[in-house]
Amino acid sequence: DHAQDGLVILWDLRKQGDGWTGGTVIDPATGRTYGAEIHLSDGGKMLHLRGYAGIPLLGATVTWVRE
Repeated sequence: DHAQDGLVILWDLRKQGDGWTGGTVIDPATGRTYGAEIHLSDGGKMLHLRGYAGIPLLGATVTWVRE
């Protein structure tokens, strides 16, 4: 299903240190939004996205790997 092609899922991130913070991420399955921060590792090959409700401590991290 390509109903959500082109959907923006991350916005309002600000550069901070070695990552970006203060953004928002949307869960396309539910439409709910969460606070977001991201950082890269492994020479830019891995992107770590942390979504959270309230504070980053109360969240989960997903890692995407560029092949």
